[in-house]
Amino acid sequence: MQAEIEKELALFAEFSGNVDKEVAAAEKRLAGLQDQRKARMSSKVPPEALSLYTRLLSAREGVAIAHLDGRTCQGCYMEIPTNMVVRVNRGVELVQCPSCDRILHNPR
Repeated sequence: MQAEIEKELALFAEFSGNVDKEVAAAEKRLAGLQDQRKARMSSKVPPEALSLYTRLLSAREGVAIAHLDGRTCQGCYMEIPTNMVVRVNRGVELVQCPSCDRILHNPR
């Protein structure tokens, strides 16, 4: 019985070590991706737009931008007023959905 327990503990220690290695590798990759994101966004994106995007990322569970399908926001599936659709289609300014606040994007 004791030998079986020790065998299982050794197996658990091996699995635990593998999990620790995978977590460390994932954290390292995440740090690298976050550095790339900061470098790309900081130089090209206005600070107020970056601030809005970052705030929406945390408030909307990682989804800050929603596609606009016709007049429907694909983030909350609410219908958007026509004047907002026109503003989104112009592509000159950031337009937020009046219901879910996500930044609307029209994939053309």
